[in-house]
Amino acid sequence: MKKTSLALTMTALLAAHGSAYASDYRSEASATFGQINYQNNDENTFGIDLKMNLERVRTKNRPLAEAAFLGHNSNINANYAQFNKAKVETRGFGGEFWVNDFFFAGNYQMTEENNDINARFGVALYHGLLVYAGLDTGDSYDTDAMTYGLKYVTSVGNDFINFEVSMTDNEEVSSYNLITDYYFTRDIAFGIRATDTGVEDADPIYGAGFRAFIVPPVSVSLEYTRDNGMDTYVFTGVTRF
Repeated sequence: MKKTSLALTMTALLAAHGSAYASDYRSEASATFGQINYQNNDENTFGIDLKMNLERVRTKNRPLAEAAFLGHNSNINANYAQFNKAKVETRGFGGEFWVNDFFFAGNYQMTEENNDINARFGVALYHGLLVYAGLDTGDSYDTDAMTYGLKYVTSVGNDFINFEVSMTDNEEVSSYNLITDYYFTRDIAFGIRATDTGVEDADPIYGAGFRAFIVPPVSVSLEYTRDNGMDTYVFTGVTRF
């Protein structure tokens, strides 16, 4: 199974989403607060994420949350999260790198008991469309998993849409993940998420997300996920500078 560790799963959620502001930027910092509700047992979480782009990100005429992707901006990043009741801490670091139209991303995540590596290799077939393949391996995985997917950001009239789909396959199951975000303006978006874990008798996982620019340079996002009776809420504040 992919990432059976609750801590590592939540860490991915904590670092997954943020918004932007109406100006070019070089670095960003985010703070995330999350709550997991499962059978009347609550788990509170807190995380921070730091990212530094290797060159300034241009935002003109781009959906603000996708400016770095569309600009092929490379970055290095680090994250930390803690889970109160579980008394688990996670730490990680990694980077995303572009060489012309070729893409590479790597992440190393660790807890006291587990160490995991995620790697992605891809190519931009044309502007806004990335196809990639990757490897997920480490202590949190029963077996190594291969991931295949694409990400596409394009204009729809005067608006924009982000579309992501991926499949993760190992020796046991194949899972499928879908993310869509519709940008009503360059700085306000609403999206849906859906995951089929491939586990027998398990219901699909559904979610929704909202992102909005407030005032320079601050933005917020809210994510909700429903997973077989477990509700997860994640609130993230981001500043870019």
